[in-house]
Order: sequence, then structure tokens, then C-alpha cells
Amino acid sequence: MKIDHYTPIRLPPKHLDWHLLAPALGEARASLARYDETLRMIPKPVLEILKWEEAISTIRSQKIETDFMEILRFSIDGTADEKRAPLLQKTLNAKAGIDFAIDWSHKKPLNSAFLCNLHAILKKDAPNPAEIGRFRKRQNWIGVEGCPIEEAYFFPPKAHLVPKLLKDWQSYQNKREEPLIQLALLFAQLLIIHPFMDGNGRVARTHTPVFLYKKKLLCAPYLFLSAYFEDHLLQYLQKLFDISESNDWESWILYFLKGVSLRSQRMKTQAQRLYELFLKVGREALFVQPISLKKKKLLTEHSKGFFIFEPLFDAIR
Repeated sequence: MKIDHYTPIRLPPKHLDWHLLAPALGEARASLARYDETLRMIPKPVLEILKWEEAISTIRSQKIETDFMEILRFSIDGTADEKRAPLLQKTLNAKAGIDFAIDWSHKKPLNSAFLCNLHAILKKDAPNPAEIGRFRKRQNWIGVEGCPIEEAYFFPPKAHLVPKLLKDWQSYQNKREEPLIQLALLFAQLLIIHPFMDGNGRVARTHTPVFLYKKKLLCAPYLFLSAYFEDHLLQYLQKLFDISESNDWESWILYFLKGVSLRSQRMKTQAQRLYELFLKVGREALFVQPISLKKKKLLTEHSKGFFIFEPLFDAIR
């Protein structure tokens, strides 16, 4: 069959309608700034649970459902039946990827090495080791889950173009542009390039908070968008498709900026609730590796001396 590969434009797109984008951009910047003010007053360990929430949310794109209780137990002692264990491990990989990205962002640039190392963590249990942490050497495609190539509706660029396209992607990332517009473009472009055979969405979502941190829009890399994409999945897919179909970047940018606004507001509330809990009951309400909980009762003490309470989960609902 003849494959109609998509050739991405070089960022940024020409002739963006800034009059259309300006109101949404202003709202997103304001929401993000208010969230940043909250982050500055909260000890970072208090926010640990937000990374677990993101890990659970981002893996739902793979039709994997879990909850805090199940995944936290599994993170301690691997307790799960044979069918659940491999699925839960993917969530742990997502959490490890977030931790890696945050650590990397403090020291190094968000370059191709970052993308490959991040992919290797997110996909470390993938069935084909030769494709883990390496840019693709063959064609991939996007379509209904499990569909053959003949039924695909989008074909990313040819594999041999990936290194050059990512070089351009990184070059644009390093420019001094309006960072939220820049991030929206970078996110979509990475998915269009589809540099890895699988796991590109998780890589792009994990890149988002560390980019905001690098650009100094956040004092710490804790703005996660997976829950927004999950709640508005059809729009997410349609807006991305409209870029390749009709070069409609503005609709995607507006969608992305709305996500930044909504998640900034939501995570500001979550962070405040976690901090209030911290002030009420102290460090015991936090966790590094909690094991179990029972409503409003302390149930288990971990060897490191951390406890988990039901109110901790209530704080982010």
C-alpha cells in the first residue's frame, strides 16, 4: 500500500492569530502564576502525592485502571495477582519517569538524550528491548487500537527524518518565545513526529512540567495535564488531527491553554489542601512509601516512619 507520510512544518507556524489566542493566553498565565505562588510556600515532600496522581492518570491512556490503594501497596511489596502485576508496573514506571524528569531538569537541558532516557524508564518493561529508549527505525502509525497499518488514519514522518526533526524541535525549544504557546506547539509537534514506536504521549506529558520549570513559569515542575487530556479525550484527538488535516494550530493551542488554566486552578486547590493537612497533623500524614490505610485511622507504619491517612486522599479529590 502507498503510505502518505505527514511532513511537519518547522516551528513556529506562520501567521498565528494572536488576537484569538491572547485572552486564553492571559487566563492561562494568570492561573499558572497563582498556582506558582502556592507552590512557593509548600514544602516539596507535601506534593509527592500529586506525582502519584499523575502516574495513575497518564497510564489510563493505555486502558489501565488502578487507584492509590492498589498502586501504593504494589510499590511496597509487589502485592498483586499475576495479571495485575505487569499493568501496575507500568504505573510505577510512569512515576519513576516523573521523578527522573524532575531530577534531570535541575541539572541538564531537555534534549534528545533526555527524551531517550525518559522513554527508557517509561517503557522499560516493553516487549521489544531494541526499541526502548531509541528513536524508531521503522514506520509507525496511528489508528484505532490494534488496527493494521492498512486501516491507520495518520502516518508520522519517515523514520530517517526523525533525528533532523527532533533537532529542529530542540532548536525551537531553546528560543525565547512566549513559553505557553511554545509549549503547546512543542507538545503537538513531538506527537506528530512520533519519534518512538510507542510511548510518545507519555514522554510529551512528562516533558510538560519540566519545560515550565526550565522556563521559570513554575518554581517547581508540578503542573500535570494528563487528567485534563483524559477528561477531554475526544477534543484532544480531534485538535491534534486538525493540525495535520488543515494546519489548524490555533484550535490546538486554545485547547492546550484551557488545560493549563483548569489544571493550575485544580492543582492549586489540591496543594493548599495538602498543606493544610500537613499543618494539622504534621509529617506523619505524608508518605514516601505508604502501605495501607483505613478510613480516618492509622493502619500501618512503614520502616522509614511514614504513615498514611484517609484525609490525605480526601485532600486531592
